[in-house]
Amino acid sequence: MSTRNLGSSFVLAAALTSSWTGVRYAEVGLSDVLLALALLVFLVQSGLGFRRLRIPLWYFAPPLIALVVLGVGTIFLGSDGAADGLTFVLRLFLSMTVVATLVSSEGDTFGANQTVRVLRFWAFGVALAGLAAITDLVGLTDFSVVISRSTGERATGLAFHPNSLAFSLTLAIPVLGYLVSRSHTKLGALLWLGVVVVCAVSLYLADSRAGLVVGYCALIATGLILINSTRSRWALAPVGLLSIPAYILFVAPFLSTTRLSGDAGTAQSNAGRTEFANEAFRSFAANPLVGSGFGGGAGVAVPLVLASSGGIALILAYYVFIARVAKTIASGERGPARSLFLLSALSVLVFGFLNNGVSERFIFWPILIAASLLADRGFSEADVSRRASP
Repeated sequence: MSTRNLGSSFVLAAALTSSWTGVRYAEVGLSDVLLALALLVFLVQSGLGFRRLRIPLWYFAPPLIALVVLGVGTIFLGSDGAADGLTFVLRLFLSMTVVATLVSSEGDTFGANQTVRVLRFWAFGVALAGLAAITDLVGLTDFSVVISRSTGERATGLAFHPNSLAFSLTLAIPVLGYLVSRSHTKLGALLWLGVVVVCAVSLYLADSRAGLVVGYCALIATGLILINSTRSRWALAPVGLLSIPAYILFVAPFLSTTRLSGDAGTAQSNAGRTEFANEAFRSFAANPLVGSGFGGGAGVAVPLVLASSGGIALILAYYVFIARVAKTIASGERGPARSLFLLSALSVLVFGFLNNGVSERFIFWPILIAASLLADRGFSEADVSRRASP
């Protein structure tokens, strides 16, 4: 491995392991270590002239505002949770600022093909986490002895919690649709379709209500986008008509075997969610501008966590970051890539309204990669598909 390739190797490893939230030691995830190493190498390589490195100010907006909110709350309002706040700031820095920096630098230095390669590693890492859930279920593996995970019957794969696994799988589905459509060979397309099947099965095993709703809607939307991008777009109307009997015959019985059916465990979860939501609203009402501190933050949805911990200031910083990325994607050339990546951005938002995954390190890779690709006016989908397909 040459010195010039060292940074790229760390980026690929960080992308691959970003969804393995259960692979950690003393609360430090493997992906966190790889992100830090990649950033350090990038800074050195940039200083030596090996790498292009640009870090716009908006990359820092969420962690910087979180740090300001933490200081204001601690010094002037007597809010508690300084240690939790610093940890939260660091997680935002890694998942948003660092990932954005690494992705843009790879594209600026090596071009769109390398950016797509990073995306493929990210998607394959999610698939491996899902595959681990399947192999655990059938007894081929037992990852519980080597990773940190929550207890329960629901599958976690290589993730810490079923919701974390489901979130990563949901975000991966439009990405996999893109990789299927960009495969130059039938074998490559079939391989990525196989990955889609693995993700769909493991999404069911995770039994996350948000994952089942958002993930399978994303799967349907991905299929429709791909159909519409081919000469078979005439099939959209028949597919739409067939969806009604298909739902009655297959989907409804399928959903009855999941937590969407409303079993006792679901009722208990709903009660806990309601209690946390009420606590979050009380914390936000006490200090609407900067929240009640990271020690008093609560909620089981991203907006509630942000509002109760950092108030309006943190909500704006977080969602302006996402809006900035989504705007760049939306300004790209019309085509299936733009539609699929906008679907990924929408999945980030919708899943966040149903669960509290604020700063998981896997969340922003796909949309930041998409923004890097579609912001490049020299980017050609056909060109990338020929040179970067499996």
